[in-house]
Parts: sequence; C-alpha cells; structure tokens
Amino acid sequence: MDAITYYIKVNIAFAILFGIYAITLRKETGFHGRRAWLLATPFAALVIPFFHASTSAVLGQLAFELPDITIEPASGPAPRTSWTDRLILVHYLVTAFLLFVLAIRVVCTMRALRRGTGEAGSFLGRVHVPMDLPRSDHETILAHEQVHVRERHSLDVLLYEVFSAFCWSMPLWRIALREVRLVHEHIADRQVQDMHADYPTLLLAHGLRTSTRTMHHSFSSSTLKTRITMLYNNRSPRHTRTKLLLAVPALLLSAGLVSWRITPTTVPTGEAIVFAGSDTPAEFPGGTPALMKHLSTNIHYPENAVADGVEGTVYVVFNVRSNGAVSAVQLKRGVRADLDAEAMRVVAELPDWKPATSNGKAVNSEVILPIAFALTSK
Repeated sequence: MDAITYYIKVNIAFAILFGIYAITLRKETGFHGRRAWLLATPFAALVIPFFHASTSAVLGQLAFELPDITIEPASGPAPRTSWTDRLILVHYLVTAFLLFVLAIRVVCTMRALRRGTGEAGSFLGRVHVPMDLPRSDHETILAHEQVHVRERHSLDVLLYEVFSAFCWSMPLWRIALREVRLVHEHIADRQVQDMHADYPTLLLAHGLRTSTRTMHHSFSSSTLKTRITMLYNNRSPRHTRTKLLLAVPALLLSAGLVSWRITPTTVPTGEAIVFAGSDTPAEFPGGTPALMKHLSTNIHYPENAVADGVEGTVYVVFNVRSNGAVSAVQLKRGVRADLDAEAMRVVAELPDWKPATSNGKAVNSEVILPIAFALTSK
C-alpha cells in the first residue's frame, strides 16, 4: 500500500468513526466513555487500513501475470521526481513546520502558566489560578484545574495536536480536537459543580473574559453554552455505556469501506497472457512491447541500489477496472525498499488500459507485473 493510499484510508476511517460519535454520543453525559471513544478513534484509523476484506463484487474477475520486464541503470540525465513524490515531500514539510510550531506553543504555554496568565489554566501538571478571586471561586476553579491535571487531559490534547499536524489537510482532526477539549471541561465541571453555590453563574462570569490562544485548559473556555446546558442534563451516563457498544459495528463499517482488497477467482497464468474461450486479458495501449518501452523509459534504477549492487525482481499487483483505469496498486513481492518504491510509483502512474473482457463484456481484472532490476544485460 503506497503512502498516499494509506493516508486517504486513514482519514476516511477517522471520518467514519468520528461521524458515528457525533451522531450517537455527543449529547450523552457519560463523559469518560466519550473521551475513550475519541482517544481510541485515531489509533483505530491507523490500523484499520491494514485489514483486508474480500467481497463478492469481485467474483468472475480475471487474473494474469505478464512476462518479466527488465530495467537497467540509465546512463542519461538523473531521474525526475514524480508529482506524487513532490506531493509527499510538501506534506512532510508542512507537517514538520506544524510540529515545530507545536513545540514552541508548548514552551510558551509552560512559561505563561509559570508567570501567571491572568486567568485560570492548567497544562502538563502546572496550574495557575488568579489570587484576586473570592475564596469560594478560587477553591472551585482550582479544583476544576486539578481535575485536568489528575486525569492527564493535556496528554490527550498533545496526542490530537500531533495527529492533526500529520493529517493537516483533513480539517476534521481539528474539529475532533475541539470536541476532546470540550469533553475535558465536561468531566471537570461534573466533579466540582457541587463545590459552588451557583456554578453556572461562575462559569458565565469568568467566560466573559477575553480568551487566550494558548494550549492550556482555560477555565473560561469558548464553549460555555454547551457546558452550562450539560450541567442541567440529567440523562443517565448508562445510556453512553450502551451506545459504546456501537464501537464494534463502527469498526467493521470503517474496515469494510477502506480496507478493500481484490481477490482473483482464477489462478494467474504465469507468462501466458492468452485465455481460452471468450476471455481476453487487459492490455496496455499498444500491447506488451509498448508497456515494456513505457516502463523502461519511466522507471529509474535507484542510485543507492546501483551503488550497493542490488538486483532482483519486484512483483507489483494492480487492478485494471472495467473502464480501463489502474487502481489498487500493491506490492506482491519486493526486493528492497527503494526498488519496491520505484516500481510501485511507476505502476501507479500508468495510463488507462484496454480492459479485460469476459463473454464480450468489459470486466475488472488483476494484473501481476514482474519488474526485474538488473545491473547487466542477461
């Protein structure tokens, strides 16, 4: 599975799991259950794409293997970087920048809390509460921030900040981060609301202050309406525990939608690419000679592999859809990471093929393409 495909599948799985949370759990009062779902969602999204599911939709699909195509080191100009490589590089650069900014924010937040920010807040075990508050307000707000510290809510925030940096092109991660922070406030509100005679009024009074753009858990957050509404929500947390059972079908649903893998129903035919009867294989425009020329022109022998004297045959399997499009490019058997990546890259960029036919009808098919990297002509 190439990096771009994996990234897309991770974000699809995350969107499904978070969407189910938003529909079924967002109004519930089982805050620890909601927190558990939100924390498990990113890790589940990372793992789900590795589970493959075979479906009945691929029955009758043809499968065949092409002859070896040999690639030798080019003596001409250096290979050009593909658009996918450039896209991945840009993504990594933006991620690195966001992680750098995150590190600066962590340092600035710790310093701000050490100096005193003018409002109550907590982060990574450090708590600050202004001293110029009435005693009852001070004690309640201090207890609120200590809940954040005791339950290590800052680690949840950092976890989502890191994931959001890696998946910066998917805004839903930032929305989920805001939801995580809101759940933190609900948890702390529930545990301290009985300490103050009029806790909702206390929230409103401190919420009128101008919020800061730091990472700490601020007592006066921008979600006051939701927090105050939830204080008057008498729904039993048992409803949340019941709805958490939806995690199983949610995982199955997301796995089924993003972890597809085509399973051929016929045995590959080795070097033979002619089928008996009315079945015909998929064909590259111009036939196998044109495919060999295309690959020889566009595949570049990795310089490190040349320097190390590495040879071998990389087997790449992919699907040719009934409309001729190349999809689901996967590594069947590799040699070394750089050789494997180069073979996968060029196959993923193949133009549309002439689709396979069965009984005169265009069908999906699976193609196994052996690409032999050789340093000398055989």
